[in-house]
Amino acid sequence: MPPEPKPAPQSTTAVQLNPPPGSNPPSGPKPASEPKQEPPAEPENAEFWARFDQFTLNLQRSLDVAEVAAVAVNDVRLLLGCDRVSLALRRGKYAVVQAVSGQERVQSRSNLIRHMVRLAEAVISSGEVLTYCGAVEGFAPQIERPLADYVAESRSRMIMLVPLRRSPPLQRNDDSSKRPAAQPGEVIGCLVLEQSAEAQPRPTLQRRLDLVSDHVAATLSNAREHSELFLLPLWRTL
Repeated sequence: MPPEPKPAPQSTTAVQLNPPPGSNPPSGPKPASEPKQEPPAEPENAEFWARFDQFTLNLQRSLDVAEVAAVAVNDVRLLLGCDRVSLALRRGKYAVVQAVSGQERVQSRSNLIRHMVRLAEAVISSGEVLTYCGAVEGFAPQIERPLADYVAESRSRMIMLVPLRRSPPLQRNDDSSKRPAAQPGEVIGCLVLEQSAEAQPRPTLQRRLDLVSDHVAATLSNAREHSELFLLPLWRTL
């Protein structure tokens, strides 16, 4: 008899079936997810640059310190999105609040202004930016007390004081490799920025602060130099 044919070997390839509806998928290692990236900073729009151009024109229309200060506080409040902006100027060892946004005259005898003066004097002396976001602990002793007093009086949730420095003198372009780097100018005052509802600086403030404060400092520096010219008060009376 002829030999019986051998059965064909069965395939061992596993067939993956879809799980029935309602069943949990099999557990296993999940693919590593990509690290979450922070969204890029929002670019300034054309409306901001139009307002900024008008702001710089307004600053340069006068060399009177009081007029420059009034323009600065009101325009900076809108550009940075703050609730209140004030400007304190240095007078020797002391400070004077020159302008407050939304006010035609500064009430120098009010408790708010007196506490602001003490805080501004401490910040001008240190030359460093001060940012308060809800806690007064951790600041230097010469700043902590005037800051606590001002917070209690103003009730602002975010306070930032930004020193303004005199513009350094222009230097010649020849042989710049041997010339030492320009030193920062002396502090001539500071901006006081406040928010009443939010404890963290708004994104618009953080993005635009350096640009705006540099223009205010440069214009104020020019105005003060103009007012300090020898015999200028006498010339105005002639």
